Amino acid sequence: MKLTNTAYSFACAYLKGEEARCLTSEHVEGLSQRASTIRDNLEIIRNTDLGEYLADMSINTIGELDEQLWDYLRLCGERLEKFRLPRDMSRLLELYLRKFDLMNVKIALRKVVSKEQLPAVPIGAIYELGYSDELMLAETIRDITEVLIKADLIDYVDIL
Repeated sequence: MKLTNTAYSFACAYLKGEEARCLTSEHVEGLSQRASTIRDNLEIIRNTDLGEYLADMSINTIGELDEQLWDYLRLCGERLEKFRLPRDMSRLLELYLRKFDLMNVKIALRKVVSKEQLPAVPIGAIYELGYSDELMLAETIRDITEVLIKADLIDYVDIL
């Protein structure tokens, strides 16, 4: 990493600042030992970035919490994308987010092969481009392949 480059320096400083507001092992211990309700959980993490994000939301079920956690992760990615990240950092973020596209392809494949119904992960290029519903409705591997081509994930077509 070239710390003399201002873009690198800024990105590193930003990420280091965010690190200070992350969940710690103490938070996780509190979540697993002291909390019995969603509100208890939110109180334990209130001094973190995630805790502040969730604080004013009306969350009553695990499903609602799951949706908000995906929204938070997507928001974090969007925040990072707004910076003029150096090319290699931008590529690293792109590759990190790609794993969610691959997860959605796996979910679609499970549906095609075993008829197992699982919800799509609401993050990644397929989701952002609006192809998530089409992918989850795929009935054949060819249907999945067509979505990958539309989402410019052609590298994965040969694998299927």
